[in-house]
Amino acid sequence: MVRIISGTYRGHRLQTPAGTDTRPTSDRVRTALFNILGVWLNDKTVLDVYAGAGSIGFECLSRGARHVTFIEHDAEAARVLHANAAMLQAGAKLRIFNNSIERVLPVLAPQQFDFVFADPPYRTANLPALLQTLQAAGIAHAETVLVIEHARSAGLDEQAVLHGWKAYRCAAYGSTSLTFFALCEAPQ
Repeated sequence: MVRIISGTYRGHRLQTPAGTDTRPTSDRVRTALFNILGVWLNDKTVLDVYAGAGSIGFECLSRGARHVTFIEHDAEAARVLHANAAMLQAGAKLRIFNNSIERVLPVLAPQQFDFVFADPPYRTANLPALLQTLQAAGIAHAETVLVIEHARSAGLDEQAVLHGWKAYRCAAYGSTSLTFFALCEAPQ
């Protein structure tokens, strides 16, 4: 079980999918992320990619985000997302897609998000391809903040420029890193 750290839903415990295929973002990493984002999240639209149990997206809602869209390919994780949304009674403030990002992102166009969080599976993540997919989808605007959670060993570093995204901050927490990106060129 994962707990929501702060805000409206503070202290609520979220269900997590059984097994080891879904790895929830640790309390330490979530606390660090939301300390960095601060009150900026208030009234923002959020896209939570590879959402798992939804701890990042639900934390965003708890801290004042206007709306969260979740994308989760795994059927069991999507079932848990729906259960967590029902428990929090947050249905009007979110959408859940149970499919791959390659299939969902075209459906979302031309919608753009203020904050995009992606936590792809560490073992199979192709971070340059993910950045290319997100940029090509046009889901970001000039002020969008993209954060990718990845294994520290993945090799993303501050100042990397990949597929129209420029990294501007990288923070490591044990074997996990958070890399912050902004668009460096207009979406196509």
